[in-house]
Amino acid sequence: MSAVNILNRVKEIEKEIQIKQNLAMSYRQIAEGLQSPKYSDIPKSPNRKREPMADALNKAMDLENEVKELEKEIVSVKSTIFHVIQLVENKEQQLILLERYIHEQPWNNIIKKINYCRSRVFELHNDAIVSFYRAYDNFGLERTSVDSSGR
Repeated sequence: MSAVNILNRVKEIEKEIQIKQNLAMSYRQIAEGLQSPKYSDIPKSPNRKREPMADALNKAMDLENEVKELEKEIVSVKSTIFHVIQLVENKEQQLILLERYIHEQPWNNIIKKINYCRSRVFELHNDAIVSFYRAYDNFGLERTSVDSSGR
């Protein structure tokens, strides 16, 4: 994954999680709203389709499992971002990157915390992004050398 994509990946995953959670909730509501099964003495074909309630519950459970996997991916991506941010030398840039991409703070909160004017914070952010990209490239090299050495 490139440095450009990694900072945006967390928001993409969060959107995907929200969509899947909403779908799972809808499937559960469908399953709960269906009528109870009707029993009769008439034999049924063994090839008939499963009950709609079971299908809806299975789909909901599948989506919930996908959400769990996406949550694991968020932890992994945030961990990578955090480690790369630590490689950025400028502490103000680190703070901006941490607040924006790890803590997901809005710009107004970051501006208040750093106590700089808006334009200065955006200038620092632009510099921080450049530093992040450089650090990410170095992080990739470090990880490759560590992975190839068997550690």
